[in-house]
Amino acid sequence: MSRTLTPSDAFKYIVVVLLAITTYSCSAVRKNNVQEVATVAYETEKPVPQIKNKATSETAPRTADECECEDAAENETHLEDEDMSETPLMEIFNSRFYYECSKKLGLELDGTENKDLIKAIDKWFGTRYKWGGCSKYGIDCSCFVKSVYKEAYGIELNRTSRNMYYNDLVPVKKEELQEGDILCFKIRGRRISHVGIYLKDNKFVHAARSKGVMINDLTEKYYKKRFFSGGRVIGREGINISKY
Repeated sequence: MSRTLTPSDAFKYIVVVLLAITTYSCSAVRKNNVQEVATVAYETEKPVPQIKNKATSETAPRTADECECEDAAENETHLEDEDMSETPLMEIFNSRFYYECSKKLGLELDGTENKDLIKAIDKWFGTRYKWGGCSKYGIDCSCFVKSVYKEAYGIELNRTSRNMYYNDLVPVKKEELQEGDILCFKIRGRRISHVGIYLKDNKFVHAARSKGVMINDLTEKYYKKRFFSGGRVIGREGINISKY
């Protein structure tokens, strides 16, 4: 015996069907969303393929910073090849050298003096006097002059003061003396027995019996009285012998 469908039963049936349809639809949407999210996540994590470019690997254009650094390095190389004697740094070194030597030698230097000559004098300055000596333990006047000339000018002179005067020098008047000229003295008797090197402003350096290698003044009474002659070394700085 069939049951008659009441309005209440029909309503319940419709509600059940609608719920079933809604549940199915939500499940499908949820599944699709999960798949889409997973796909996006996979594509995000997947490394970007590197495209090899011949121009990039072989002749890639340099950045501005790279170019500037490279140019700076090249400029440094060029600077190393330049003559440093003309740079302000070398001028400072030279000024310091002459300043220190001025204090040590007690001589006013202005930087125009022969640097090799000043160096050679400085090396021997203060060395005690020893007759016949030719070392830092003791040196006489002629060996001092001979040693300085060898170091400063590369010129070999005779060993004794008399032989220097007669074989290595051309006479120079007292008022025409220049840096590096040799001074000859007659200390005892009529023979040349002492030599020194003229510097500037009547100052000369020599190995004196009293205090060794030192600087004195030609205007001092003792040396003024015993001064015999000045001489310029043959071959130094293009000396023309015929002029004398």
